[in-house]
Amino acid sequence: MKSVTGSDGVRVGQSGVFVLAAAICFGLLVPAANAGAPSRIITFDPPGAVHVWAWGIDSAGLIAGTYYDSSTVYHGYTMDAAGNITSFDAPGAGTCCDEGTYTGGISENGQICGSYSDSQGREHGFYMSSSGLITTFDLSNSDGTVGRSVNDSGQVAGTYSANSYPGGPFGFLWTLNGPIDTFEPTDVETVNNALINSSGEVAGAYNIELKVLKTRGYFRAVNGSITTFDASPTAQYTWPLSINDTGSVAGYFTDSHGANHGFIRAGNTITQIDIAGATATYIWAINASGTVVGYYTDSSNVYHGFTRDTAGNVTVIDVSYAGTKGGQGTFPTAINATGEVAGYFIGPLGDWHGFLRR
Repeated sequence: MKSVTGSDGVRVGQSGVFVLAAAICFGLLVPAANAGAPSRIITFDPPGAVHVWAWGIDSAGLIAGTYYDSSTVYHGYTMDAAGNITSFDAPGAGTCCDEGTYTGGISENGQICGSYSDSQGREHGFYMSSSGLITTFDLSNSDGTVGRSVNDSGQVAGTYSANSYPGGPFGFLWTLNGPIDTFEPTDVETVNNALINSSGEVAGAYNIELKVLKTRGYFRAVNGSITTFDASPTAQYTWPLSINDTGSVAGYFTDSHGANHGFIRAGNTITQIDIAGATATYIWAINASGTVVGYYTDSSNVYHGFTRDTAGNVTVIDVSYAGTKGGQGTFPTAINATGEVAGYFIGPLGDWHGFLRR
């Protein structure tokens, strides 16, 4: 995608293109209605990127994500509010096919975590301070460490595999120059992810023991106590994907018929979210005010992004360059405290790019 200057004269990095899109807003489970003020969508690609993903956005509008190049080597990147894109690689990251650096998450003040695979294919965790200093780490006796999310205190939540213990991976909390805390629900076989908020509460998904084909959600309080839950009595797979500073958890679940629905868990109350006319609904992130962001599929299996506020108002997000064939479309994955949304989209040629909606 060549570099294009938008109508406001601002250029995005070295390869961005501005697209102005009017957002369409409709109420949950009611017919669509017209939106109010239009939003601005900015699309972008780090230099040399073939496939781009955006995985987080902080309160200042800094986006963190991952891309791979023409050699299928993975790299991390950030894009600031001015459109400046910076690529980075964790020390020790491999430089061959399917090796490299993978961004996990970003805190509200710009700290980043993730993992990297070395030349032997082993995964290690990394933490990058807001000034750009990268620290790598491994849990003792681990044969794989992955940083999944990070908060403003620099606590990294993630998963690790223990070569001296069957099963796994399991959960951990890591802090620079601090002790490492590991955890697992009592009926766990594997911990799939770990999302952390500013107070140190953690949520995620895990597979239950005895190889039963069921995935449940968990919530870990600051004192270490763990509560497990299903997003619905019919849920076969429950996937929490975000936790905000009030402890509300958002994600999606698959019911016993194979249909996917979004959910929000506030305290012990779980609300199912389905976008009107959608064949499947997925929620990927929730911000401090309770607004969620995600995507849904229509009857042609095309993906559309959306936000939903606490009053139930839904705004559809479609990047105008996104493809309109099955499996293509717009995939928002992150929302910050001010409502800016980041994600990626798949174009008509199967091309993957990042986007920011302001």
